[in-house]
Amino acid sequence: MEAAGHTWGGGETSWGDGGGDNAYGAYGGGGGGAAPGGFAPMPSSDTMRNRSPQRQHAGGGGGGGGFAAFDYGDQSGVPSEQPAGMAAASPVGGGAGGLGFDDDEDLPLLEELGIHPEHIKMKAMSVLNPFKIQNTDACREFIEDEDLAGPLCFALMLGFAMMLEGKMHFGHIYAYGVTGSLLVYGLLNLMSDADVGLTFTVSILGYNILPISFLAVISTFGWLLLSSPGFLVYTACAFFITWSAWCSTQMFVVGLGMYQQRWLLFYPLMLFYTTFALITIF
Repeated sequence: MEAAGHTWGGGETSWGDGGGDNAYGAYGGGGGGAAPGGFAPMPSSDTMRNRSPQRQHAGGGGGGGGFAAFDYGDQSGVPSEQPAGMAAASPVGGGAGGLGFDDDEDLPLLEELGIHPEHIKMKAMSVLNPFKIQNTDACREFIEDEDLAGPLCFALMLGFAMMLEGKMHFGHIYAYGVTGSLLVYGLLNLMSDADVGLTFTVSILGYNILPISFLAVISTFGWLLLSSPGFLVYTACAFFITWSAWCSTQMFVVGLGMYQQRWLLFYPLMLFYTTFALITIF
């Protein structure tokens, strides 16, 4: 018990008649910072946050008394500022840590689907010019590309060329293509030491069907323009079969390194393209 007033809680909180710098207000009269005879205005929340966590005591000399003020602004576990070690979040799509994608690394849609237009063009030009197929790294790169978009386009081209003559042979093209590709695939695995893939075999065989498409166009216009074009069509047939077989042989030789089996491979490939030539002219 103190002379100036009553003490609760071991002197931490004082209620007395004396003055003091009370934060909230005081009861009764007396000097100090409290308003006499009533409550002082309640401080705002911002003011309460900015106060120090120290408890302030009222009491002492003078006439006023009041309650002690407590600061609830700085509580443990609730940081008032961002820790120094925590990095600011990067905006989406910006900076190295962002969640977006870099536009420079985005590939074209065809390349994401596994279709390389540049390889298709180089492979088709190699079929049109067989002397361009050389044992070089550039030729080996596009030959080893297991692309199936080009063979599909050339097979459809052959079917539409036959339609000009009134022949609906899409089923025959599909059946001969699948059966012949499986047979050539098995033959290559027996003749070559390398591991030959089925899509690699189908890709090369499909690209070299392009000369047979030219044969279908010549056969169509030959029967339309000439009364008996047998000699022209048959001569063109032998030429285009040899063309397709030789180009495919060169591609297999460069892609698989079968330089010693060149002529052994040429004969079955010639039989493969002969089946397509026969359904083209008959």
